[in-house]
Amino acid sequence: MPGYLLHLLEGNLFLQKYDKTLLKDCSDEWKNQFLIGCLLPDTAKDKTFSHFRHRLKKKMIFTYPHPEDFAAKYPVSPEHPVLFGYYMHLNLDYHFLDTILVNSVSLYDENRKPTENWTDMKWAHIHKTGKWVNPLEFFSDDYMYGDYTTLNAFLISNYSIRIPQLPPSLEEVPDEVNYDDMHEVIEYLQHSIQSSFDQMKDGSDDTEPPELKVFDWEQLLQLIEKEISRISLLLDNPQQKI
Repeated sequence: MPGYLLHLLEGNLFLQKYDKTLLKDCSDEWKNQFLIGCLLPDTAKDKTFSHFRHRLKKKMIFTYPHPEDFAAKYPVSPEHPVLFGYYMHLNLDYHFLDTILVNSVSLYDENRKPTENWTDMKWAHIHKTGKWVNPLEFFSDDYMYGDYTTLNAFLISNYSIRIPQLPPSLEEVPDEVNYDDMHEVIEYLQHSIQSSFDQMKDGSDDTEPPELKVFDWEQLLQLIEKEISRISLLLDNPQQKI
């Protein structure tokens, strides 16, 4: 799944793109609550419930979130900024799995036959480089999550990313998450930004897209931009199927 900063980037780019048009009447409080919603699903330790995954598929390697289940339980419209941001998060996760991750890595059992089950997984084949690595190594800072860390400095240096402020309490927080857990996420984001500023002081050049081991930055950006355009359709017609 995309990291915190990619979700926050999507939310910020959405606000910036439509600030003078579809969102011109939205208050700063609305925008802040929307950005909180963009991060809320990942505050849960167990993502099964917060991402509306189907529990029968919990042993599957890639378990898709189900935004439609969220929309069936909660109102998804501009009148509900937290829920609107939450819905955007789930949609990005779904299409990231469907268009980016499955085309970036293939997973195999000990006989190098394709598998979709965690218990059978023994090999990860990275499409970008052709490397075969241990799955635990792939799902670590050495590869997949390392790409997110590498991207952080670039995103912070090249985009205006607003971190939401946390009010003491928040209405319309979905039952599947605990609002208090947002503090840990905000602390992580603040630390990431400070670390990036420290790198810039050391003369590190983060103006060019970094070389990633698994993903391609241009493909990630294209996905985010496509999702922003899709979600914007709900601003005019919340009942529209996207």
